[in-house]
Amino acid sequence: MEYITTNEQLAKAAQEWGEKKEIGIDIECENNLHHYGAYIALVQISTKTKDYVVDVLAVTEFSPLIEVLENSAIEKIFHDVGFDLRIIHKEFDCRPKNLFDTQIAALLLGKEKIGLDSLLEGLGVKKEKKFQMADWTKRPLKKEMLEYAVKDTAYLIRLRDMLRKELEKKGRLAWVEEECNHVENNEWEYKE
Repeated sequence: MEYITTNEQLAKAAQEWGEKKEIGIDIECENNLHHYGAYIALVQISTKTKDYVVDVLAVTEFSPLIEVLENSAIEKIFHDVGFDLRIIHKEFDCRPKNLFDTQIAALLLGKEKIGLDSLLEGLGVKKEKKFQMADWTKRPLKKEMLEYAVKDTAYLIRLRDMLRKELEKKGRLAWVEEECNHVENNEWEYKE
């Protein structure tokens, strides 16, 4: 796992992401739980071979990340993208393109349990909830917190692959593509 705390590290990592066909992405936010306001503290990104955590409170130049998010040649895999897109738009003035939402896929497959934890169990992955209510704005972050955060993205590509196979088998992949396309084109305004 690579922990990104400088503009130079982010630029280098974004170059690597720009060469991929897909990335898993998630964010850790402060959302009026420990401090007033809603803002991003971390962005976690995973490729098939490597995991990254971007410290949004340390990095100051986000254009390399924004370019990747808006690059329609790279599929961005999220789980339950709604809040993430609103806060990404608010914080970075960015509209991510080419989305695949594993929660939408699970819904359209008729799964009863659509939470990330439940879906990852289908891959044999058990996710801890130890830091679910953590204050992601405190620095320095413990190594185990960073490892916890990146688990939200580390399996998203494999999860997407599993769900895509099920969708193809049921003839529903086009449904998910249409719904994700609709989500991508929504107005993503964050309201306090």
